[in-house]
Amino acid sequence: MLSSIWKPLRGPVKDWPLALCEPGTLHSDRDLEPCDLVYPDYVVENRQVYHSDQLKWFYLSDQQEDEAWVFVQTDTARSEWTGQ
Repeated sequence: MLSSIWKPLRGPVKDWPLALCEPGTLHSDRDLEPCDLVYPDYVVENRQVYHSDQLKWFYLSDQQEDEAWVFVQTDTARSEWTGQ
């Protein structure tokens, strides 16, 4: 499991707030598509998220410098956070 902390350097955040998806609402076989990010010296696989009315999203409107997100960024053991 990889956890992350994210906070703005300056606030309030008006454009492009960080949005987080509730993992229990995400179905990887339906909502995600693998895609490659190709750089001059390496390639990384990423996931494209497709729109679904079933996904539950969170964001902070006008997030300030003293407000931070702590979240799981990646986890290969899906059963630990969804009960599946």
